[in-house]
Amino acid sequence: MWSAFMLVHILGAVLMGFYGLAPFIAGKLKVAKPAAQEGVLSSMITGNRIAQFMLIVNFLTGGYLMTMGEYSVLWMILVTLLFLAIAALSGIMGKGMKRALAAAKGEQTDRASLDKTTMFSSIIFILYVVMIVLMVYNKI
Repeated sequence: MWSAFMLVHILGAVLMGFYGLAPFIAGKLKVAKPAAQEGVLSSMITGNRIAQFMLIVNFLTGGYLMTMGEYSVLWMILVTLLFLAIAALSGIMGKGMKRALAAAKGEQTDRASLDKTTMFSSIIFILYVVMIVLMVYNKI
């Protein structure tokens, strides 16, 4: 059972890789025309939804794997806090992307929402990298 949960957990982490690409995609949105922004933002919203679904899957599988393994309390607290931070910030980022998409559909550019999307995607990227490091070095 351990290996099945580990497989699902790793596949979920790979699908969360959207957060590794998001800041680079979002950074290019400011120079794009509203029509191009519309297509890119639609794709980013879909990618964010898939990654958020994988957050739920990884929360469940990770919870099971934590109960079966021997991890320090510090490690479990750090991983849980990082996980919750990524989940919260991805929801906030999603709202900004939806606002920017609505503006792009009206042939306008919402610079404030694009700036927030870039900022939150960058923060999520950093947290995602820290989470990966903690998964590899889980003996703290």
